[in-house]
Amino acid sequence: HAYSWMQTLLGRTGIHPEHNMSTLHEVNDMIRFRDAALPGMPIFLTEWGWDSAGGGEDCNPPAGVSGTASPVCLSEAAQALYAVRGA
Repeated sequence: HAYSWMQTLLGRTGIHPEHNMSTLHEVNDMIRFRDAALPGMPIFLTEWGWDSAGGGEDCNPPAGVSGTASPVCLSEAAQALYAVRGA
């Protein structure tokens, strides 16, 4: 699973896929490792993206963090825009 998060002093936060600190860049690391160790071996991403409210889940902040929404949670509109740009 690959997600676009960045670690901050308050924990992780959801960020756009082009951000240089995005954990989504871990996919590039996997590709470089595969190319060096197992050229031609396919890589399958079974899940990637950002958290958002929906599907019975909410965006409440984690325990100990003030605010009205979890910093890893994005709006559905932002999630859709980021998904197109991150593809």
